[in-house]
Amino acid sequence: MIILVAVGVAFAGVNAKAESDTHVLRFKQGVVDTRAPIDLSSQASEFAGKAGRFVIQLDGPMNRERRAALLDAGISIGGYIPENGFIADLRQSDPQRLEALEFVHWIGPYLPEWKVDRELGAARLTSADRLLLDAQGLYRVEIILFDD
Repeated sequence: MIILVAVGVAFAGVNAKAESDTHVLRFKQGVVDTRAPIDLSSQASEFAGKAGRFVIQLDGPMNRERRAALLDAGISIGGYIPENGFIADLRQSDPQRLEALEFVHWIGPYLPEWKVDRELGAARLTSADRLLLDAQGLYRVEIILFDD
């Protein structure tokens, strides 16, 4: 069922603009169009308890009340993804509470291709330490892992 949600995702070029900035997610790989909202009433139970990371996009900015409602629904909120998106862990989420969150515009799996900067290995090296590494056939990268 999660695949059905992902089918509505259009991956556009980095410079592409969707009709509204509130319905895009901006990753280092490019822009994901989330204009087609999901039907939480039919999908909430499919997301709850699933291992892995998801992306939740809100219909506007996060605030104290929204954060509290997400936490009350058992959703663990991680890093921010422009625009109004967050990496989320839904393993402990309550499907009925998730379904009741009217401010959640879109939920989808955190796809592997969204995790790597498309410019990896293509960046122009200018600092002395980076040029030295490059001369040795090495490349400095930063890898960020989830706590678990």
